[in-house]
Amino acid sequence: MPSITVLPWRKNADIKNFFLNCYSKRHRERVTRVVMDFNSQYQPALRTLFPHAKLIVDNLHLVQMAVQALNQTRVQLIKNMTTDGYQMISQKV
Repeated sequence: MPSITVLPWRKNADIKNFFLNCYSKRHRERVTRVVMDFNSQYQPALRTLFPHAKLIVDNLHLVQMAVQALNQTRVQLIKNMTTDGYQMISQKV
């Protein structure tokens, strides 16, 4: 049966301690997938704790990063436009 654990902490030491204290090595070796946010600092700890697991990045965080990047680009483009250029765009919409 699949198991899901959501941790409230973000520090590697806390994450390691939780899994080392709550799950035996045998159980951790049977884990096939670990879903994580897009923070690369977790990878070494998770690879050690779950040697056979595939690390999967949470789609929510990928989409969130893409939307933020697009929004930052949009804001920069608007700031760099002349008043006439902005008026032309707003009239087309």
